[in-house]
Amino acid sequence: MFIKPEDLAPFATIEATKLAAMIEDAEAQACLAAPCLNDPSVTLPEWVFPAVKSILRGAIIRWDDSGSGAVQQQTAGPFSMMLDNRQKYRALFQPTEIEQLRAVCAKVTNQKPGAAWSVSMAPTNSVVCAKKVAAKPVIAPALRSCTPQSHSTRACA
Repeated sequence: MFIKPEDLAPFATIEATKLAAMIEDAEAQACLAAPCLNDPSVTLPEWVFPAVKSILRGAIIRWDDSGSGAVQQQTAGPFSMMLDNRQKYRALFQPTEIEQLRAVCAKVTNQKPGAAWSVSMAPTNSVVCAKKVAAKPVIAPALRSCTPQSHSTRACA
């Protein structure tokens, strides 16, 4: 969909079956992080494909390189030190890569970055008292308080 095995050939030598599985996993994870990439109702412009390809390429190369490196131990008299520079595999995408994928979706769908994942915590200036019978909320100024009158209604005083 976004990346092919030949896109990774100049950067890493990965066995074909393993590479196909890595590409499939990376694209699935990208679609989870940025749902617009797999949404049939969204038409992706041409600039999206190389942008997503570059993000996926970096993640797959890092994933393939995980576990490489060495453990070194140095001793001087009674003191010793161990250095572990092996690459650890944690999540497929780094937080910045997830932000980049979501920014692509935000630009494609004309949303502000983070709009789909943000919640306003700003206080409001009114208290809403709902009458269960009418099922329409009554907006009251913030200086009024709501008190229960019976089991079926609430009133604003």
